[in-house]
Amino acid sequence: AQLGLSALDPDLIKPVLGLHPWWVLEHREQECWAALGELEALLPAHPQVVALGELGLDFFRDKTKDASGLQKAILGRQLVLASELGLPLVLHVVHAHEVALEVLSAHQKKRGRPLQGLVHAFSGSYEIAQEYLKLGLKLSVGPGLAEPGRHKQLKSAFVRLKPEDWVLESDGKGPELLRAAGAAALLLQKEVDWVLEHSSQNVAQVFKSLRK
Repeated sequence: AQLGLSALDPDLIKPVLGLHPWWVLEHREQECWAALGELEALLPAHPQVVALGELGLDFFRDKTKDASGLQKAILGRQLVLASELGLPLVLHVVHAHEVALEVLSAHQKKRGRPLQGLVHAFSGSYEIAQEYLKLGLKLSVGPGLAEPGRHKQLKSAFVRLKPEDWVLESDGKGPELLRAAGAAALLLQKEVDWVLEHSSQNVAQVFKSLRK
């Protein structure tokens, strides 16, 4: 579906493909590896794909915390695939930061250079944020910044980050991006245009095809 939409307006719609941890949880192991094989065959033929994702770990939906190791294994193989193709990552990590950071750190060491990509819908602490940043990743934050009385940990972390550490996201709803930008501007005591400009610059650093 993403590839079809991208064909309608290649300059505006940039596809990101990967095996989401929710999808992995809903399918048998054999189906997961078969789908990964299809993804590996598909990607080289579609240079318009700008990143691999969402990929990652979700222990909120998986109460066993990936006892079978399938989520972790699929994540690991996708990290190798992204590295082989030179694609940045769009990571989905929920209630699994410790394990995700272990996997990412091990991959980064084998790779021998910083990772490239985003931690989607980040809502963790400043300390966790620093661990992702050390690996070369950026933090993608969204409308949670605008929710009064909620996401205090995220807001506390966000104001301590450097301008080059984060990007803004809508998580699927266009107007939510402006809402997030307004909240970020208030937290940082900056103008909304400043926030949007820095976000755009940081996105362009991650996704090569978006660079001017």
